[in-house]
Amino acid sequence: MEALAGFGYNAGIKYRFLPSRPSSQFTPFLMAMYGYNAAIHVSNATQYDKIFYGPTVGAGFDLGSHLVGKGTFSLAIFVPFRSSEPDDYMNHLQNDYGISFKNKLIPIGFSVGYKFNLN
Repeated sequence: MEALAGFGYNAGIKYRFLPSRPSSQFTPFLMAMYGYNAAIHVSNATQYDKIFYGPTVGAGFDLGSHLVGKGTFSLAIFVPFRSSEPDDYMNHLQNDYGISFKNKLIPIGFSVGYKFNLN
């Protein structure tokens, strides 16, 4: 996946709490990942772009049938565990180069997706 600031990666695990009834339409899950969890992009000055890595945890649920040929919607919220490095880097760019940022790093992330069940 290419982030605005360059190529980044994530790897992780997802644990689904399987429902007691196979026909259930609601399946909650927990996730843990390691990979990029912050990206700094400076418009018209890509030499200052930088990606930061660290752990992220999340929770969510799949909504829909788990049968072959059916699909499920997936909704989740993620919390990245960042060191002070991204904020320190932004402060460095502001103080030493006069670069201003319109946005701050958000403390959580959201995921909305659709999964096709092929088998």
